[in-house]
Amino acid sequence: MSDPLDQPIPSPPPTAANDAPKVELGEPLSHTTPPSPQNLPGIERPVENPQPAKVDTDDQSADEPAQDEPPARARELPALEGPPIMHHGALQGDAGTADQAEAEVRREFELVPWIGERWRWYDWPYRLLTVVIFGRHVRRLWPSYVRRGANRLMNLLEAFNYLQRERISHLDDPLYTLRLPDTEKVRLPVFWLVEYYSPSHAAELLKRLSQGKWRRDISRPGDLPHKSFRRGRDARNPASWEHIATFVPLTSQLPSFAGTRTKLPSDFARVDLQLIPIGSSLTAVVAAFTLNTTAEHALDSALREPHDPQLHWSKGTLQVRERMFVGIRRVQAERERLHDAGRSWLARELPGAFAERDKPQHPALDLLWMNHYDPMAPERSREFSNYPRALGLDNSPFRRTVLPEYEGMRLDDYWSEHDGHERRDEGWQLVSRPDERSDGGGGGTTLIGSLNHVVPGLITRLGLFALLDEKQVQAARARDAAHRLHAKRPVASASALRRAVLKGGLDLATIADDIEALSASSYRYGWTLPAIEIHKTGEGRADSRPNKNVVRGWAKRQRSWARELRQQDASLTEILGLSASLSASIDSIRSQRWSLAVALLSLASSGIAAYLAYVAILIAQSAQ
Repeated sequence: MSDPLDQPIPSPPPTAANDAPKVELGEPLSHTTPPSPQNLPGIERPVENPQPAKVDTDDQSADEPAQDEPPARARELPALEGPPIMHHGALQGDAGTADQAEAEVRREFELVPWIGERWRWYDWPYRLLTVVIFGRHVRRLWPSYVRRGANRLMNLLEAFNYLQRERISHLDDPLYTLRLPDTEKVRLPVFWLVEYYSPSHAAELLKRLSQGKWRRDISRPGDLPHKSFRRGRDARNPASWEHIATFVPLTSQLPSFAGTRTKLPSDFARVDLQLIPIGSSLTAVVAAFTLNTTAEHALDSALREPHDPQLHWSKGTLQVRERMFVGIRRVQAERERLHDAGRSWLARELPGAFAERDKPQHPALDLLWMNHYDPMAPERSREFSNYPRALGLDNSPFRRTVLPEYEGMRLDDYWSEHDGHERRDEGWQLVSRPDERSDGGGGGTTLIGSLNHVVPGLITRLGLFALLDEKQVQAARARDAAHRLHAKRPVASASALRRAVLKGGLDLATIADDIEALSASSYRYGWTLPAIEIHKTGEGRADSRPNKNVVRGWAKRQRSWARELRQQDASLTEILGLSASLSASIDSIRSQRWSLAVALLSLASSGIAAYLAYVAILIAQSAQ
């Protein structure tokens, strides 16, 4: 079945708005890289802005089209919907900026006029609704719900018109596309995930580590993983971390001592797990997922594939997503897919605090290699300004977090852009250009091997922020559950209330103690961390002294957060204790009332029985 949008219209001109060859819209548009503009100074990036929809109202006198004339928008040329029109001349501040912008707008509306001005497939129902429902002499004959329904249908048809116009819009504008330099190559060779185990997860973790496949690593003879876990929990001030297992796919050609063969997701070539004790009641497991060649270049492939505008539903309306935002979401979805594959595997093998949700949300830390993008450069060409945004590399233009021990490496936080309020993929990333450490040594094993000695400590400390946030969410849910359950019958709700409050309170108290003890000792907190500094960037700020107290600031914030959560838990426990005492008093009073009522009923029944016996005796005497 052919696409209803494949209607014959003129194609966009290759050089100017005049002398454009005639083609069919159904033919695939060329996705070759357009010529690169020159001299592009700074400009604000566009923000996704879906086209406005009509406002449903019963009073159609102001905005309903008249029966004898086309809609108002078809009679004049408005500004183009979506991001503002920016052109190469506009970037340079030429005198012809307004003329170029107006020429671009007119070109688009000449190729794809307003809905209702032609006889395309969506023009027919739009014109019919305009005349039959919103005609000058008939619009008030229809009830309001009919007019609102017709208005929504017309909005839906307008989305197809906007999509058709968007397909020919800004094909050569670097601010509206994901354009990569020819020399750029984006690689994601490895990423790390962290999971935490509190007292409520310790028994399950110990059971899993005692299973057969965790005991087959010949690199650990006589030192089994479950013994390492117990040794770390029993230590007074645990500081060391241990490698507990290495897994490779069943089809791996590596020798047996390189790792235990098991079933892994198809994107992974190797998984290394390390055990890091945080305290006597909190343990972390860090998993390093090494990607195979195909998955390593997945982000680069997603960036280079064509990104055509798409229709999507947003809050009950049909909207158009421009090609740049389609590309950004495609790249972020591919990254999230890789992370979710690792999260699902870790949650299935060693479930912990982040595996309690329906969709696991383990904190992730990526290693990104980029040939062209310089993470330490103060300024970047606006010609290629959008693909770093798809990779989460444009968070702060005024500062950057660097690792001085690794020249040219930057630490960034990362999160997915999305429409709703649901939590999506998020984490951190190490960004650098590949050098002899990454290009050589057997596919980058030199640099990755070096990072494997510092990244576990780094992601463990960063992951504590996510753990505290997760525990705060669980504490809020526990308070809601306590409020909902304590009003019910105590016998029926006691078990559920205990599970909702006691388990969370026990975990929160012990986790807060361990985090406070860890963050109070600068030696223990920063023992496995690399040097981290924040450098200020921008005009007049590059020569300022770097901030070398980054790690100390992390520890201070986590200690304060843990103390606040413990105080909240203590206040909740106190309130629940008072509530339980009041409930017991109320139940005692109710029991006494029922006992008195039962006693009165017993006395009344005894009196009735005595009276009936007396009546029976009288009847018997009278009968004699």
